[in-house]
Amino acid sequence: DVLILDYVMPGMSGLNVLQKMYELKIDTAVIMITGAGSEYIAVEAMKLGAYDYVRKDLFDINHLPTLINSVYERYLFKKERELQDNLRKHHEQTLATAELMRNYISISTQLLNTTLAAISMIIEDTEKGLQLDLPSETQNFIKEAYSSIKESYQIISFGTKSLLELTRVIYNRLESSVHVQKDIEELDTKIKLLEEKLAV
Repeated sequence: DVLILDYVMPGMSGLNVLQKMYELKIDTAVIMITGAGSEYIAVEAMKLGAYDYVRKDLFDINHLPTLINSVYERYLFKKERELQDNLRKHHEQTLATAELMRNYISISTQLLNTTLAAISMIIEDTEKGLQLDLPSETQNFIKEAYSSIKESYQIISFGTKSLLELTRVIYNRLESSVHVQKDIEELDTKIKLLEEKLAV
């Protein structure tokens, strides 16, 4: 839609309406019309989001459809550009998040692998100790320690598998970001077409 505002209106001016729209974040293409030339009115109207400004005494009403189409195309161009920027930011944030998570997982996995290797050696030594000819009380103590170590080993192994699963989730997000990039490319094409129209 394109809204046409006259600067002089009952109750409030066109600038007052624009001010309210600006405060309420109402995003609509606006053409400001006034009966007399005023740089102040033109500047203020543009600051508040008007897309064009015309004087009644210099404007041919027959050109109104052309003006409306031109303003609407500029409005569409702006919306397409905003959507493109939002998609690009989302894409960049996704990649940044994935990169951070990948680094975290890489470091964590290295630490876990080191820990698992140490635990594995302890388990082997414990198993050897159980085979020695030791008093039954000592053997029971070793068996309990061995059981505790084994339990810890299983917990850490589970944690490692969970991290690997998280890695797969991150890769899936990366695949989604590829689709976002394709959307951005399609928007680029649309924007170029709009630019060509506006240049005519």
